[in-house]
Amino acid sequence: MKRIFILLLIFTSVLVSGCSSNGASDGGDTPDEKGTSGFTFVDTVKDYDKVDTEAAENFTVSSKKYDYGDSNAVLLSVENHGDSNCTVTVGMTYCDEAGTELKTESQTFDGFAAKWQKYFLFDPGIAFSSYRYTVSTEDYTGECYGKMFTTRYNGLKEDRVWAGEETGFVKGILGDIRYKYEYSEILDFSFDVVFFDNSGKIFKIFNGVKQKNVPPGEEHWYPGELVYGTEKSVEWPDNLKGETSGIIIFNSIVPNGEELSR
Repeated sequence: MKRIFILLLIFTSVLVSGCSSNGASDGGDTPDEKGTSGFTFVDTVKDYDKVDTEAAENFTVSSKKYDYGDSNAVLLSVENHGDSNCTVTVGMTYCDEAGTELKTESQTFDGFAAKWQKYFLFDPGIAFSSYRYTVSTEDYTGECYGKMFTTRYNGLKEDRVWAGEETGFVKGILGDIRYKYEYSEILDFSFDVVFFDNSGKIFKIFNGVKQKNVPPGEEHWYPGELVYGTEKSVEWPDNLKGETSGIIIFNSIVPNGEELSR
């Protein structure tokens, strides 16, 4: 689709149609009975590096770089304020201190619904000084499965965790993430999970979790194993005491039996 701009001396009128656009930058919602989102998204992240309203037409992109072990990661919160469903592609470039490109990659999500939000996590496994991204969109006419999901963070808890063949079960600390979807058929999906400590830093990332044959209408949980203790006890790190948080980032959602793209 194309933008049509009519420029006058005193004012500018902008006529916008559709969802196709592209741009570049440096840098649980509640479904109704039909699965359409009320866009009541409340963001877990409070201190983004940048909030960009011009990355793509009708989209707001908030970005934040994190330290994660010996490397870095980037979290994007992408919000579609338009009335059109889209396919969204985010391209990411990582650079060193001199601005030299170290690595590039991209992620695409089909069925990005109008009036909806989705996180994108880029975890390249390398250290980098800066990043830049591009966002491009295309019209999408298929089913938007993502808006049919609701998620919630249910805190941390102690439980038995599997520490391997040699050690067996020990006491550990689990991050409890819940998810549920409302749809008439079974869906398969993949997601990443990010747990944040009490200062908002990333504590643990679980990449590429795949779930198949998960029935709709029921709340399910993903237990992220964060800390391993001994057979009898586990010590809580100071940064996991108090208020922590966690998010699920859906990467691919398809009807049961179809191939997941990520």
